[in-house]
Amino acid sequence: TFDLIICRGLFPYVKDDFNLLKELVRVLKFSGHFFIRFQLWGYYMHMLFHERSLGRKLYRIKSLVSSLIYHLTGKKWFRDTFQRPGRLKRKLRNMGAEIEYQNTSRYGILPGFEDLIYRLSNNKSPD
Repeated sequence: TFDLIICRGLFPYVKDDFNLLKELVRVLKFSGHFFIRFQLWGYYMHMLFHERSLGRKLYRIKSLVSSLIYHLTGKKWFRDTFQRPGRLKRKLRNMGAEIEYQNTSRYGILPGFEDLIYRLSNNKSPD
């Protein structure tokens, strides 16, 4: 087990966010901490308008569309989706994790990244 786990930018690329959360909680020591960073929709919008190559712009559009599908259906049909902080925070609270630090970085007025530090206060069942 671990005292500290750092998970930066991994959530968009895994097939199941909640299985990743369950595994984080499983390997974390009681009162251990984990740092999570995930992209918000503003990151993808910023990158869409600042990418120079058409291929990268199309990739960003695909990411935004796949994120919309994910948030409407709850299923990741494609990887590289932006996250909704509320969904992850609720799941983590149910697993016995408490937020110790939260910060949202921005691209102008658009939310870019969410940084969260959690402490595992008890080992509840993740379901």
